[in-house]
Amino acid sequence: VKNVTHCGCWAHARRKWREAMPDGATVKTSKAAVGYRYCTKLFALDGKTSYLLPKTRNEHRQNVVRPLLEEYFCWLKTIHPEKGSKLEDAVRYSLNQA
Repeated sequence: VKNVTHCGCWAHARRKWREAMPDGATVKTSKAAVGYRYCTKLFALDGKTSYLLPKTRNEHRQNVVRPLLEEYFCWLKTIHPEKGSKLEDAVRYSLNQA
């Protein structure tokens, strides 16, 4: 198929982070909790646009959501998880969606 852009699923990405979080994890104690929080913020920001016209929604995504998304991907590149861990699965999933 021509002119198609691959888009990953944020629900799947967030689930990967949740699966990697140990019990009682917080953003201070777990990289997985940080990743989960990023995905949750992205969901929340995008959810606020459901009533907007496509042009306005796109402007919001470019001006508000995109900076957070770029921050998220920069943060992802700083994570060096243990091979074979659930954290590695979460990082790899997100990086492969970019």
